[in-house]
Amino acid sequence: MRVLHLDHTTGRGGAELALARTLASAGDLWEATLLVPLGTPAGAFRELGRLPNFAVIRLGPEHPAGAASSKKLGRSFRAFATVLQAAAAIRRSEAFHRADIVHANTSRSALYGALACAGTSKRFVVHLRDMV
Repeated sequence: MRVLHLDHTTGRGGAELALARTLASAGDLWEATLLVPLGTPAGAFRELGRLPNFAVIRLGPEHPAGAASSKKLGRSFRAFATVLQAAAAIRRSEAFHRADIVHANTSRSALYGALACAGTSKRFVVHLRDMV
């Protein structure tokens, strides 16, 4: 099984550390590809580079922090444009076309993951770890 994991950051946050633990313990249960924005450092996923069934792809725009809580309309529009750009980049990627399942690891990645999967037969799983 090929799983495309989506995350908007590689920072050492709770969701990223939980995903890193899951991927490290998965062994060869599935082929995992992690898609994160361009310019994103290895961060929480640094130790996973040695896994045989794991790859990291950096694709799409970086996501501004605090966009969801901003009261400035312009900043909200830019954040929405970033989500649309990320969805389009994912949808065009080879990793998306090869994946059996698309997994959004955070609520932000769920936004652009849902848009990327809309109108396709891809199975889409949203992993919510916070109170939403």
